[in-house]
Amino acid sequence: MRILQICNKSPYPPKEGGPIAMNALSESFLMLGHQLKILAVNTPKYFIDEQCVDANYRRKTNIEWVFIDTTFSPFYALASLLKNSSYHVERFKSKPFEKKLKQILQAEPYDVVVVETVYMAVYVDIIKKYSTAKIILRTHNVEHKLWKRIAENTKSRFKKIYLQILAKQLKHFELKSLHDFDDIWCISSEDSRYFRLYDTNLPLHVLPFAISLNENNTIVFNNNNLFTLGAMDWQPNVDGLNWFLTTIFKPIQNKFPDIQLKIAGRNTPTSFFELNCQGVEVVGEVEDAKQFMIDNGILLVPLLSGSGIRIKIIEALSLGKLVITTSIGKEGLDIEHKKQLLIADNLSQFIAAIDFCRNEIQACQAMVLSAQQYVEENHSFEAVNRKVEQLLK
Repeated sequence: MRILQICNKSPYPPKEGGPIAMNALSESFLMLGHQLKILAVNTPKYFIDEQCVDANYRRKTNIEWVFIDTTFSPFYALASLLKNSSYHVERFKSKPFEKKLKQILQAEPYDVVVVETVYMAVYVDIIKKYSTAKIILRTHNVEHKLWKRIAENTKSRFKKIYLQILAKQLKHFELKSLHDFDDIWCISSEDSRYFRLYDTNLPLHVLPFAISLNENNTIVFNNNNLFTLGAMDWQPNVDGLNWFLTTIFKPIQNKFPDIQLKIAGRNTPTSFFELNCQGVEVVGEVEDAKQFMIDNGILLVPLLSGSGIRIKIIEALSLGKLVITTSIGKEGLDIEHKKQLLIADNLSQFIAAIDFCRNEIQACQAMVLSAQQYVEENHSFEAVNRKVEQLLK
């Protein structure tokens, strides 16, 4: 098939959740022998120097980028507020992008157009006008649900009210736009069930994220070392880590004096580097995220908001790492507490989880093996590619 993939960020290099998920789907298309073309937004927040992109990747994906300045603008935010339209979506409207999309659709017929995230749904009318392709929405989150949770965890009253309005506007756009697509591929069954509540007739399917499995299955536990890894310009990551540091970590140190915490991630705020907290090391962006996971101990994912799926958890589980996350962090994954990972939502539960990691070694080994089996059965390219081919047919 001839497939056009429209992305709200560049899928290459895959350095954070969204690009990693989009790149994985691109790889599935290519592995299955389909002809692929990618049109991606280049944003200030995730800016890609086109000249530095690997030539082989450019050749096999025929990728093109259009720059859109998605930086927050008080003027346009106010304008969206006054006309009651979603500012989250309005930021991705672009005449140059629309022009490039028209050129691509007129130059070659496509069988399928995959629209990555609801933010790019603003171009559905253009696709329908210039193509007879089936149009698929690939959802990475329930976006309005994510922003609603961010609003709930915001302390500033004014900002909370504003974010609540944004979440409501985004919800209206998101649920309405679902009806514009021939098929909807949700990244998790949790998201699919949520959308199904609003319309039982939506063409919903679950297509998990695919990952290359680790060839080295040697499991090494470092139970004195916690680590976090994630894009630190994503508000849920920052909010969750701040909560953990201010509420959870000090009592944990009192219980386990030798415990250490490493904080890593792209665009780590200066405030974290200025932390004067014993036992905490802030390393910022790491060159090789996979190697950083291998070299460290227990992955900590203390999320208080979010939606979709936590790709870094799947990656960690595939590498044989112990994982402690919150109930929200676990959402979207069909796994259970003490069977594949550990869930903790408050201080006593975090203490219990760390104590389990340090003292129940045999149970931890069994848990890790179960987690790796889960990843292989549900998130390996072999498993996901079968689903992709089935959905395309």
